Parts: sequence; C-alpha cells; structure tokens
Amino acid sequence: MNEIQESYNNLPYISSAFSETSPARLEALASFLSLTPPPSKTARVLEIGCSYGGNLFPFAIANPQAKVLGIDLSEVQINKAKELAEQMRVDNIEFMAKDICDFTDADVRDYGKFDYIICHGVYSWVPDVVKDAILKTIKRFLSPNGVAYVSYNVYPGWKIKDTIRDFLMFGTKGIKGEAAKVAKARELLKVLGEYAKFCQKDGNVSQIFVNYDSLKFHIDQILTTNDSYIAHEYLEIFNNPIYFRDFADHLAKNDLAYLAEVGLE
Repeated sequence: MNEIQESYNNLPYISSAFSETSPARLEALASFLSLTPPPSKTARVLEIGCSYGGNLFPFAIANPQAKVLGIDLSEVQINKAKELAEQMRVDNIEFMAKDICDFTDADVRDYGKFDYIICHGVYSWVPDVVKDAILKTIKRFLSPNGVAYVSYNVYPGWKIKDTIRDFLMFGTKGIKGEAAKVAKARELLKVLGEYAKFCQKDGNVSQIFVNYDSLKFHIDQILTTNDSYIAHEYLEIFNNPIYFRDFADHLAKNDLAYLAEVGLE
C-alpha cells in the first residue's frame, strides 16, 4: 500500500466529475427499477478514492442540504481537496486521508450510514485485501435502500489493453519516478503503433497484430490522455481486470447484490 500511496503523492490523479457516478443518476436508476432510493438532494454520500474531490464538488455545491465525505489514501490529494473546499467555501463536504482497510465507525460518527457510496477507479487497482475492504465498507455503511457504485476493468474488453499494459510495464521496468516512466511509455506506444502498422504492409498480416485496428485505436486513445491517467492506469503495480461473473461472486460473498449498469446496458 505504501507504494500505491507514494505513486499518487508523486503524481496525483487528475480529478474530474463522472456523470455516471452522480447520486442523482443512481437515484433515478434505482427508481426506474421500482426501488425506493433515498432522495439525493439530502443524501449522505461517501466516495472511496476521491483524489482531490473533482467528482464530489459539483454534487455538493448543487445540493447544499446533502452531506458529503471523500476519503483517499494519498495525503497530498486530500490536502489539495481541503484547500479547494476552503477556497470555494463549500461547507457540506469533508475530506479524510484514510486507508479503506482501517475505516471504522469512529470515522463516520457524524454521518452514520451513507445513502450513496461511490468507488470509481479503485477496485481493479488495489490488492485483493483492499477489494474485500471496499465491499465490506459498502455492506457496513450503506443505508437501507442505499445504492453503491463500483467501477472496475472488465474482461473480455480489457484483454487487448492487457497486451499494451504488459508491453509498457516491461519497457519501463527499472525507470525511477512517475514522470520518467510516463515519458518512456509515450515513446514506447508510438514505437508499438508504428511497428504494428509496418506489420500490415503488403498484406503481410502478423499474427501478433491480427487485431491491428483495435490495437491502433487504443494506442491513439492512450496517447491523448494526461500523464496521470497513463501512470495510474497502465503503469501501477496493480491493475487486475476481471470478468463480471467474478465480480458478482465477490458481491454475493459480502451479502451484496448487483443492481444494474449505470447505462442500463
């Protein structure tokens, strides 16, 4: 965990709002499925792995009667979140530097249960013990009729990205510092893209690059992203995509139930 914490302290994850995680959207989704979720306008909301709050501030500002808590392992990111909250004078939001494995009732004595719990971009990027802690926290602190959102990298879609990640992990091995690793990764991606293109010349389709179009699409997309995304998505020590069935099994072991995709897909 120290290595994960250090990587985010050295290169904080650029924090922005994800519409898929909005409590208002989760409320609408649950209502559409004939459930009776708590009203989001007055909800108690927890985000696990909040970075510096970019996904929480818009909701907190738009819903002053709501009560919002964000926790993150990185003290650098949490200190930035607290600074932003003070600058914007958002008084219904709180941030806490906390390891989810050590999250207790004492940490939420001012909240009790949470109506909505958000965990975006964390589950696949942590060891199994932390995955367990995430679901145990949801089970323990989610209010009756509450809704939790958990994102993760899923197979089979992530199979081709696994190839790219393996290539980048191999090529950046031994390089010190997130910035240097990302710079090398960008260089490697360009080389891989050109080599894959070369392998298609004159109808000589290499079996290695039989899915060239998909590979090139992902390479081009990755190269347009910011450094923090590349560092934490492709170069972290942990990134474990899973099949949905395995995620559903993990939910069941924690006495939780799958509700739906946020897009009802």
